[in-house]
Parts: sequence; C-alpha cells; structure tokens
Amino acid sequence: MAVGNNQYTPKAQCTPWLKIKKEYLQGVTPKELAVKYDLAASTITNKACKESWLVEKEIISNNIKNVVANEIAEIQSLTLNRIKEQLNRPRKSEINPDGITDSDLNGVIGRANEVNKLKSETLNTPDAINQTVIMGIYQVDNKSI
Repeated sequence: MAVGNNQYTPKAQCTPWLKIKKEYLQGVTPKELAVKYDLAASTITNKACKESWLVEKEIISNNIKNVVANEIAEIQSLTLNRIKEQLNRPRKSEINPDGITDSDLNGVIGRANEVNKLKSETLNTPDAINQTVIMGIYQVDNKSI
C-alpha cells in the first residue's frame, strides 16, 4: 500500500489504469504489463474483462483495418490508372523515341504487384494492429476513433 499524508491508499487507487489500458490496447500482454507495473496478470485480465477492453481492442483493430484497406484501394486505383496511361502510350521506336519500353511496362507492373502483396499481407495478418499505428489513432482519452 502506498502512504501519503499518514494515510494508507490502496495500491489499486495508485495504479495508472489509463496507461495500462492504452498499452493493452496496443497489444502489450497482461503478463508484460504485470511485470512493468508490479501487478498480478490476473488483476489486469480481470479489469480488462470487466471493462470490455477486448471488445474495444477489436473495434480499434477493425477501424484500423478499414483505414488501411481504403488507403490500399486508393493506391491500387492510382496504380491501375498509371498502368492504363502507360499502356496507352505508343511503343518506343525510331519514329517515337519517347514511347514506352518493355522496361517501363515491367516497372509499372512490378509496382502493381507490390501494392497487391501489401494489401494481402496487411489485411490477412491475424493481428493487423501495429503499435505505431494505434498510437496515432487511439488516445487514452478516447477523443479519436
């Protein structure tokens, strides 16, 4: 128990629960948090269950996945438009030295494949929540989201 002004304050009242919740929502495990904050992992798990942190974490995860999916869709659209532009250019020749080359086409197609791979890897990851991403989207005071 913590002592302040000659009165005992229960440890739970001094526990930085908002910080713990924020870290939990970022993917830090109850066991890791327990070590960091000198608590029992079961105490953190019980509070998380009681306050539905897992539901909140799922909502945040889904919001992030939607944002990422929309960003990737926009990139795909831009990439496809660029491919169309390239394909509509005349081929390079002696008459048209500024035309498109096989190398140009391969580069554009390669970038399109990279975008598709990014989408697949990002959206099919079991836990697409990235701590850095969450820090920017979710705040302790719940003003974002």
